[in-house]
Amino acid sequence: MGLNIDLKNLRNNFLSLLTLRAGNYVIPLLTLPYLIKVLGVEKFGLIAFAEMIIMYFKSIVDYGFDLTGTRSISENRKNKDSINKLINTIFGVKLILFIFCFLLLLIIIFIFPTLNDISLLLIYSYGIVLGNALLPIWFYQGMEKMKYITIINFISKIAYIILLFIFIKNEPDYIYVPLLNSAGLIIGGLVSVIIMKTRFNVVFYIPKVQDLLMTLKEDFNIFISTLAPNLYNNSMGVLLGIFTNNIQVGYYTAATKLIEVGNSVIYIISTTIFPYLNRSENYRKKLINGTLLSGAAISLFFLLFSKVIIMILFGQIMEPSIIILQILSLCPLFIAMMSVYGTNTLILQKKDTLVRDVVLGYSLLGFLLGFLFIKEQGIIFAAIVLVSIRGLIGITELLVVKYNSTVIENRNTKNDRED
Repeated sequence: MGLNIDLKNLRNNFLSLLTLRAGNYVIPLLTLPYLIKVLGVEKFGLIAFAEMIIMYFKSIVDYGFDLTGTRSISENRKNKDSINKLINTIFGVKLILFIFCFLLLLIIIFIFPTLNDISLLLIYSYGIVLGNALLPIWFYQGMEKMKYITIINFISKIAYIILLFIFIKNEPDYIYVPLLNSAGLIIGGLVSVIIMKTRFNVVFYIPKVQDLLMTLKEDFNIFISTLAPNLYNNSMGVLLGIFTNNIQVGYYTAATKLIEVGNSVIYIISTTIFPYLNRSENYRKKLINGTLLSGAAISLFFLLFSKVIIMILFGQIMEPSIIILQILSLCPLFIAMMSVYGTNTLILQKKDTLVRDVVLGYSLLGFLLGFLFIKEQGIIFAAIVLVSIRGLIGITELLVVKYNSTVIENRNTKNDRED
């Protein structure tokens, strides 16, 4: 009976996360052809450039709570006092980091003339950080009650699309695109917090300073592990914007937005089974193999149909994005490996430091390669670096897991012989 309930929850949470990710990736994807047509490739690239910069701050404010928060909520979900303490501590940390990052953004805008020229665009885009900080996906994942936040997120994205078509009519309107996006996220976040209080009886209060400091310390390794990928993910686009031009950023962004739809399916599977594996080892092998097979199938799809996808969605104007999407087609497979062997194995085994070192090391390598060669090599090289670093992380985590399994197996065999 218990197993059937677990499987039912697993299925329901998968469908909820599927809808949630559809709201985050597929629905905005529907707006890309419209934005490129109305604003042009250059202004589209400028919006993407600003958003990539803001993603650094988003990752800092998130502080890896999508993993650590989910894990902690899942482990303590039957203890109301522990849940309240976790929620208030996480929101407290996010608030502190949000204020710190906003001040840091203002300083950076003041120091760099290039960013000063797009200061309003960056400030409007920073609303995305606030919206994500308010959106407690980690809580609903840990409680395995994703339907609430899924519905809220879906409605907010639909509202964003409607507002986009109403207010974005000409090239000068590009400045309002991130503002509309931010507004939808903030409203969705506020509603989800209200549901936490009314439906789950969460009590909000000012957390203790020692709890905030303890959380910052304990979750630091996961924070670095989640922040580090920005060194090769967002940085490729940012470096393109710095060393080339916004048109190149536009071509690159169109391809990365598409591949992220495929990656999101893997994230859905990984996120769905994460709290489940955290409580049970039943069917672990089948779930892991299913994730890897899904990644391989999605990669094959993008490899075969990149040209068709680009032409149907964007037309001839975005033809340079085809080769980028073909190069990036391996990403879903590598993301599946990272999810299986990193998130759903090493992190579940509390080997956060090991995951941090692997991700940070390769991320720094990716950033260094991009910084040295993107100016001369352009978007092709940026795509190659992105997919290569993801592949190296996934393969290394696989080797670490296999090595650890061999060591444990040999140790158990030795103990059996001694007995």
